[in-house]
Amino acid sequence: MIWVNLLSVSSLRFACTQCGDCCRVEGDVWLNPAEAAELQANELTDVRLEGGWRRLQRGEQCVLLTEENRCAAHEVRPTQCRAYPFWPRILRSPATWEAEPCEGISSDSAPVVEESEATAAAAEWAAWLRRFPSRRAAAVADTERWAQLVADLDLCPWARSARTRYVQSDATTRDGASVAIREAVEDLPEDNLAIVFVVFPDLCVTSFETFREIVDYVEDVEFGASEDPCLADVVQLAGFHPNWLFADEPDDAPIHFEKRAPHPTVSLVRASAIEGAAAATRQIAADNERTLNAMGTPALQARFNACRHPPSTTS
Repeated sequence: MIWVNLLSVSSLRFACTQCGDCCRVEGDVWLNPAEAAELQANELTDVRLEGGWRRLQRGEQCVLLTEENRCAAHEVRPTQCRAYPFWPRILRSPATWEAEPCEGISSDSAPVVEESEATAAAAEWAAWLRRFPSRRAAAVADTERWAQLVADLDLCPWARSARTRYVQSDATTRDGASVAIREAVEDLPEDNLAIVFVVFPDLCVTSFETFREIVDYVEDVEFGASEDPCLADVVQLAGFHPNWLFADEPDDAPIHFEKRAPHPTVSLVRASAIEGAAAATRQIAADNERTLNAMGTPALQARFNACRHPPSTTS
């Protein structure tokens, strides 16, 4: 689990101060059918989603927040609220925990959180997200928003001019990923600059190390050893993962966002189409490091979170 590293830190402290700030931030609260039924007695402004799922529209604040900064439905509040701040994206590292804008986090007067309490809350929210019906359907949309962010930050010199296509794969294994990538390669244009993003919503979602091993295997074994001229030394392949960490870099280093995407993703582009840009790889890396360092991790994390659906909740 991605929050285990943080829970090894003995100073994990939290106590809700009932300030109400978390009920006023931009974003939505998502309800499954059972949670929506629990709240039927309240007058809610919501949007029906597929399968009966609903979304509380906050406006300037959650509709359940009272003038006394209390939740009008505290005893039956949604899982999303009950699990906060023990969301996987917040528990990714000590830095993401400290950066969360919640006055109850790491307060000297707050008690140390029991590991079992934080783990149970995080696991409950992660399980809820896995059942969210729009998660898989939104994976491509998430990746499109992320690709636009990459272009806006100029992290990829050919991102603005390339024709881009997105493919969502149901693969959950190395062999399945290999097949999906090979099929995507076959659809790459011969001459024009084009990028294909193969998105894997269910492949190594929490373990970027395993995902990287799969990408390395596909690139080195499936492609590198292939006698097919379409694969060997012709297609450039790059992996991206929401929890990507570069070796020998602090967990909160901005440079990690160079290789982070909302979902495990592989990009494919013909080497011949980017030959000129590839010659400047070192300069690109240096420019990217300056850009990311100038923005800083909190700002990058906020932009990255905004690519996700629902944007304020996922890991």
